[in-house]
Amino acid sequence: MGCFRPFEGCRGKADAKSFPSPAASSQRSSLKLIRFDIAAPTANLPAVKSPARQGGGRPSLSTEASIVRRICGAGALSLSSRGTSRLLCAIESIYRREDLSTFHTGVFEAIAELVEDVVISVDSTRLGDGKAETRNTLEPIMSREMQSLFLKLFPENPMAPALQKGAQGLLEATDFISQRQFERTALYNEIMRPNGVRYHLLIPLKLPGHIVATSVNRHSRFSADEMKRLRLFTPHLVRAHVGVQTITRLRTLASDAPSVELLCEIGLTGQESHVMHWLIQGKRDCEIAQILDSKPRTVEKHVQHILLKFGVETRTAAAFAAREKAAARR
Repeated sequence: MGCFRPFEGCRGKADAKSFPSPAASSQRSSLKLIRFDIAAPTANLPAVKSPARQGGGRPSLSTEASIVRRICGAGALSLSSRGTSRLLCAIESIYRREDLSTFHTGVFEAIAELVEDVVISVDSTRLGDGKAETRNTLEPIMSREMQSLFLKLFPENPMAPALQKGAQGLLEATDFISQRQFERTALYNEIMRPNGVRYHLLIPLKLPGHIVATSVNRHSRFSADEMKRLRLFTPHLVRAHVGVQTITRLRTLASDAPSVELLCEIGLTGQESHVMHWLIQGKRDCEIAQILDSKPRTVEKHVQHILLKFGVETRTAAAFAAREKAAARR
């Protein structure tokens, strides 16, 4: 979603299509609107030009280190060369995801780039009715009864109160209780110990109306380099998760754009309504101008007026506002 420009070579999987640029993504009408605004959470991250390659293969280690420093800050300086490469691959992997329903598979793939021999889960609890769901790398071998027991015991997690209070960043069970105390809990003895894991980490995610976290577990201790990689990766995981939610919402908007007549009823002029109708569907100003037999500059002026009327700063926010106001009129 626009954090940095991609390069080839992350275990043979990365290519120039992994991070679509705004120009490239504009070829897909349902996502054109997304690419210009979705990058806002990472606007402070500098763009990185395609790195020089050694013999046409992977970028040099010094180039990879430079990219990581620009993306993750000075905290990446102490990473080993192997850690630098793995962190880049994980970041690339998670930003490729565009479907909320399968985001957990991207989480599994990305974290597997960072640390080995781990059990990973993405756990969600809905605040309204307490309905819980878990997706994990043990699903093929974990029984339904075991998964249900895990969800039942999760509130006993020593990090659960911190999650409910909106904690952020990488959390360790031993930040809250000792390892010995943790190993006395039912969560450990009923779920983790039988599955061969001992050490427990959580990365809180953001989803309105839910408590969501990624769990990373292993039998052996995490090394200092692994912990640093996970800490540097955490903000990118959170941003990617928020971005996928926005993409999902925009796809829903694009598939059910309000009519021009309905947009007029919420306070837009006739021309503004026509522009808004196509803007919601991801059309660019030049495309809207062609459709409406107008000039791009005229369309741009209408967009500026729409933003002022809705009191928002981005086209994405305007699309959400128009959709919500129109829905209230139906």
